[in-house]
Amino acid sequence: MSCSSLFNKKIKTGFIYTMNVSDNYLKDVGYTDKFKRTEMTMKNIFGSSEFLAVTDTYQFDDYSKYETSGIDVQGKAKRNSEIFPVDCQKAFDMGVRFVQE
Repeated sequence: MSCSSLFNKKIKTGFIYTMNVSDNYLKDVGYTDKFKRTEMTMKNIFGSSEFLAVTDTYQFDDYSKYETSGIDVQGKAKRNSEIFPVDCQKAFDMGVRFVQE
C-alpha cells in the first residue's frame, strides 16, 4: 500500500540512528528492515529519504564508573576512534547532499 500526501513539494529527509548495538545485532533483530520501511514511507510522503545507522556507539563518557562486564570497552574505544569519525563524515555528507541536490 502506498502512502501519499497533499503536500505538493519534495523535501529531502534523512535519519541518523545512533545505536549501541553491533552491526550484526542490528541486522539480526530486524532494525535495518524497520529503518527501510520508515525510509520508504518518508519517500512516499516527501519524495526523498535515506538513513544512516551508526552502530556500537558510546553510552557513557567514562565506562569505569559503571558495571560494564558485558561490554568490550577497549573494542568500543577502538571503534569510537577509528569508525565513528567515518560515520560522522557520512552524516555530514548526507547533509551536504541535501543542500546541493
